[in-house]
Order: sequence, then structure tokens, then C-alpha cells
Amino acid sequence: MDGNTWLWHHTTSDLTKVRGLSIVQYVLAYLPHFKVHVILKTPTTIGPGKDIRSIAIVLHEGVTSSDDALNQIKKLSSPEVLAIGDRLFQFKIDRQVLDQIAQLDQVQAIEELKQAQIHNDMIRDIVGVNRVNTKKYVKQALLSTGAVLLTGAGEVVAVANTGLDYHHEVFEDVIVKEYAADRQAETMDNNGHGTHVAGTILGREVKTSIGDSNVGVTPDAKLVVQSILSQAFPGAVIPSFNLTYLLTTPHKNNKVRIRNYSWGISIQNHKNGNKQLPYATTDAEILDQIVINHPDLLIIFSAGNDGVFGAHSGATAQIGAHASAKNILTVDATQG
Repeated sequence: MDGNTWLWHHTTSDLTKVRGLSIVQYVLAYLPHFKVHVILKTPTTIGPGKDIRSIAIVLHEGVTSSDDALNQIKKLSSPEVLAIGDRLFQFKIDRQVLDQIAQLDQVQAIEELKQAQIHNDMIRDIVGVNRVNTKKYVKQALLSTGAVLLTGAGEVVAVANTGLDYHHEVFEDVIVKEYAADRQAETMDNNGHGTHVAGTILGREVKTSIGDSNVGVTPDAKLVVQSILSQAFPGAVIPSFNLTYLLTTPHKNNKVRIRNYSWGISIQNHKNGNKQLPYATTDAEILDQIVINHPDLLIIFSAGNDGVFGAHSGATAQIGAHASAKNILTVDATQG
């Protein structure tokens, strides 16, 4: 939880010893009204009708039967199921039943379901990929200084994005595995952003009619593609599935330790004014727990594009919700 507040599972009802610790100010039960995010406490409709909201319900770690919790939630309402994971349920549901759901002991948090948008659409010029960053140029520049050339040889990178144009010749003999999370198992990139991100990371140099192509930063690395372009929300990448599954599957199946996620949730597409999005159970906390369980993982998130938007609108620029995790690497850049 936030600040100096800990959410702790205690196996007995006697909290005397805990309360006696000098570092403890007070101990109280995790009450139901703590579970519902403040944004969901405000109605969006006027009158007695239903107030349908897209929400995420997170179960406590260690809950032995998610099916039992799911059945109890369905008894309280008739939600439209968006996704079901090990600890995460996503529904469209009447906001007025959320306080009842919060009474369930298995439930840890109920939060608004936020849509993730793609980032990294301005970085090619900043990193020099569009100008002189060919493999030949990098070798000459680095070797002339006596530096060790790092090309990504021997590494595999997983890129979870809008898919990949796997017909593009800069990705020849690069792809190790493709996973599709939406669009009927389709991994072809119909948006272009995932192809751009993968090319920035590890695109190969190829000969063209107008000269040599640009190449990525680590052109000798291999690639695992995770296509998460949304079918329901064009232009968005929505991990409307189990985020833990998204992060751990390449690690388990393909021994991938490096992950790139150039997308996130920002103040531009979330009703939170100019405030930093909170450290949330549905995104940042999950990322931190995954790295604790898999310390060899390097999870890389983009900070977001709010710096540009904030400068134009006068709003305070903030990093994305996932980017606020403590155990990952968040990358941003300045321009100009």
C-alpha cells in the first residue's frame, strides 16, 4: 500500500505483539471501504438507473479458489466478463454493487479499468536511428574509442506491442516465437507501432535501392513478439488478460529476461486531472511482485508522452501508471 502503510495477512486474531512494536503506530482490519478506489465512489449517471463501469477486481495473494470468488461476484450482479486471470477479474458492472463485492474477504482491491496507449512514437530521431545509426557506423565510432561493442548477441528481447510486420526484411532470422493475446491469434502488425519499436531495438541492416537501411540499437539480438493490439479498441494495446501471464510466459517458455513495453496509462486518457496516477494494484504493484519472484527479469517501460502534452497544455507532466513501479527500468527522453 502507499507510504508507510502495509497490507499484511496475519494468521491469528491476536495482534498484541504487533501493536507492541515500536515502529507500529496502529493496526486495524482491512475494511471493505478501503478496497474501492475513490474514482468509483462517484456516480456518472443521475437517477435510479444502473451506472455501468469498466472495473478490475484484484484478489488477495494466496487466495486458494478464484472460482469461488468469481461465483460470489456473479451472484451479486450479472457482470459482462472482459477477462479472467489468476488474481485479476475484469468486468463491465453496475457501480452500485461494488460495495457489496468489497465485503468479500477474497477481494483486495476494486479499481477503474484503464486503457493503455502506445508510446515511443517520437524516439527514432532522438536516438539517431533515422540519421546515422547503421551497424557499420556504430562499429567504426565505438571501436575507434577502444570501447567494447555491444550488439545484443546472445540475448533475446520480448516486445509486447501491436504485433510485428514479420515480412519486413530487417527482421529476417530474428523471430524466436510469436504470441497473440487478441484479434483471433493474429500477430501481424496492422498499426505499425510494434514494428517501429522492434526495429528501433534490433532491426538488421539491409541493402536497399537507396542505400543501406538504418538498424536497431542491438541488431544481433533475437526477438519474441507478443501481439496485444486490441480488437475492441483500435489504436490501443490493452493487457485485458492476466498481466502476470503476459510477463512470465516468455520467461518460462523462451528464457527471455529482457522485456520492452512501450505503452502505458497516462493522465491524458484517465480522469485524474493533473495528478500522478496512483501506485495501483492492477499495474505497478503486479510488476514489482513479478520482479521479486523473478529477479533475473529486466522489465522496461516507457515513461510516457505526457511531457510533450503537458508542455502544450500547461498541465504537470507525469509518468504512466505502469512506469511508477519500483523494480523496473523506466525510460524517458528529452527533446530539444
